[in-house]
Amino acid sequence: MQEHTRQRPTSEALRAMVAEIMEIDVGEVTPEASFPTDLGMDSLQKTAVVVAMEQRFGVTLAPEQAAEARSVDDLLRLVGGEV
Repeated sequence: MQEHTRQRPTSEALRAMVAEIMEIDVGEVTPEASFPTDLGMDSLQKTAVVVAMEQRFGVTLAPEQAAEARSVDDLLRLVGGEV
């Protein structure tokens, strides 16, 4: 059985993930940018970000936590990632 070492989420990695899902330039995704207000993210796109983050980094967010996250910084705080 092969053991997989997952990296901790970083601001840079989450920003890139959000940019890819939103199909925007990573420069537009600042750590404090509001998902709905600044980036125009809808609930399906937010779900895609959370699922991708959970799969890539091996973390799990409760639905209530995912609903409360409004920015990359919020996600990092929830999973104890590195800014």
